[in-house]
Amino acid sequence: MITDVPENTFKKDKDAKKVKDAKKDKDEKKVKDEKFVTLFQNLPAELQHKIYQMHFKLQPKFLLDDLKNYIELKEDLLTTYRQFYLEDDYSAFYWFRKDLFYYCNSYTKHEITPQIIAILKRQRKFDATQDIEMFFFRKLQLHAFETQISLLFALLLPDERTEFNEYVRKTFFSNFPFSGEFH
Repeated sequence: MITDVPENTFKKDKDAKKVKDAKKDKDEKKVKDEKFVTLFQNLPAELQHKIYQMHFKLQPKFLLDDLKNYIELKEDLLTTYRQFYLEDDYSAFYWFRKDLFYYCNSYTKHEITPQIIAILKRQRKFDATQDIEMFFFRKLQLHAFETQISLLFALLLPDERTEFNEYVRKTFFSNFPFSGEFH
């Protein structure tokens, strides 16, 4: 005689296994961390000091300021887009990406301009314009919108990020649509 098994029984079993596996992984990591601390403490003080200096090196202030600028402006802009598009992440990321590319491409939408080529060349892996065009038209389009935004926004200089932020603020709060024929 076959009895009916509720559908969610298997899901509960899978969830319980995931929780158990996560706990096991966490316990294994804790053991590894404890072993590392023990080994590190048994090293001579001079060697501990050398390792500590190499591992925890202070970064130049201008790099930390650039990172802070990147994070603050990106979050601020994303919040603005999310509010404007009523918490719809897909639309927010889509239009953020469109406007960012439009801004970086000298407000031109049908061709690659020298401005966006100069911005993309800041990423050291590009040697020639053909490499950039290959990346721009083929590889970058395969990534999620958020990844595309992060890659391009990170290549902007702090003053360019600020200018883009001002452009978005001005256009969002004055006249819509704000990026030509994109909207």
